[in-house]
Amino acid sequence: MSVKSISPLQIGSHVPRTNGWLIVNPDYQELLALHHLATPQDVLSLPGVVVNGHVGRNVSRVELGGMTAYLKREHQVQFRSRWKNFLAGFGFVSMSEREARVLRFLEERELCGPEWMAYGEWGGQAFLLVREAGTEDHRAELSEEASRAPLRKRWGWLSDSRNNPHRLRSGALEFSGDSRALAIAIARLHQAGVDQPDLYAKHILADATGNITILDWQQARLLKATMPIQRVRSLAALCATTPDEIGRTNRFRFLKAYLAECGQREWKPLARQILAEATKLRKRPGIRRQLGQQADAKQLLVRIQGETVCAVPAIADDLRNDVIIRQLHDATRTALPAMLPAGTCWKANEYRRPWGRCWAALRGKSWRSDELKLARLVMHLERYGVPAPKIVAYGQRTTGMNATAFVAYEGSPTGDIVMTLPELVRKLHAVGVALRELPVSAKPFAIIDGRAVVNDPACFELVKKLSWRHVERANRWLGAAAG
Repeated sequence: MSVKSISPLQIGSHVPRTNGWLIVNPDYQELLALHHLATPQDVLSLPGVVVNGHVGRNVSRVELGGMTAYLKREHQVQFRSRWKNFLAGFGFVSMSEREARVLRFLEERELCGPEWMAYGEWGGQAFLLVREAGTEDHRAELSEEASRAPLRKRWGWLSDSRNNPHRLRSGALEFSGDSRALAIAIARLHQAGVDQPDLYAKHILADATGNITILDWQQARLLKATMPIQRVRSLAALCATTPDEIGRTNRFRFLKAYLAECGQREWKPLARQILAEATKLRKRPGIRRQLGQQADAKQLLVRIQGETVCAVPAIADDLRNDVIIRQLHDATRTALPAMLPAGTCWKANEYRRPWGRCWAALRGKSWRSDELKLARLVMHLERYGVPAPKIVAYGQRTTGMNATAFVAYEGSPTGDIVMTLPELVRKLHAVGVALRELPVSAKPFAIIDGRAVVNDPACFELVKKLSWRHVERANRWLGAAAG
């Protein structure tokens, strides 16, 4: 294993590749040493609360003394990811290292990325540790007044963002302040040859002084010069992910400021092209779902023994016992495992045939059990404000050729949203959720105090594109309920 500290200006310097390695930003070397983070295993083992997650990777909020940082983990670096990064010009590296290299590039040129603290790999895993945006001194304790608020909150023409736990005082800034600062920041990025395809409103933070920070750079590319089509795509993505109430006039003002910074006098034709592309993007399901996400949905989870158990903070400490963990993964058990709240719906399963995992590995993807898919669905419903049971815990682990998994969610739906059954079905379809083919005895919906709610999340599935079969299936259930 190699542990090495190098200058953040040494972009592309050679780093020895062994079973494990760690690169530390010199500005944070003393801080990490103070917290005994001397090896990649130490960093990967940092306790924290998961604030965001995808298949095979997640983001945890961790505390280092009085400072808050975010640890981005890749649970198993896939060959597919390394090959993708190689084709993008970064070498045969993980997504974490690719993003770290972009952040170092931005830092050298004083552009608008968050500060990287450390990154590395160990045992097939990879990570990137970044400092939370908006603090002046990493030795000082964060306060809500010192932290940065999402631009969706701070811009007068943008709405609140959902995933930032620290918010500046409420109220909106004038458009001429934040929007011009953002226009200049993005223009400088493009002029430096940085192509950021994930330039979504939810990834942008602004503080009270107009300082801009842009998050999530794992898909960015470093080029000699950005092409006009790349600039149009990025700006269209930003305009497409801002709320409808912003209006076309305000978008024009922002684009005018951007094009003026780029030295383009005839700005109207290009601005119209960008807004036309944004209109097309808004028709995509993924963009529509971004706009429909709940601003106050905070889905915090605590990881226990890696991904063996992920639980809501309220019960996480009660599930750390090895006996309880075995109960959670025991598919032969009929009684509710100890320490789970009464009334919780709990499902566990054992997978003895590794064919699914082998096929996923051949395709360069992470394998997910049915229980993890169901957990993702339950959290998806909450994220989009659908009245349904909320997640309690889930987990998956592999032992040799076998695997076990479980999911636990509330036994009764929660939420104050008043919907009729047809309205609920339309809401589900709008967020990419459809009914499965079900037996007559299934009870996917319920009516509670005159409100239609999702009764059993296991009766539904996430779909990339709604088909006529999904609509017909839902109509049959609506007809049966009406009858």
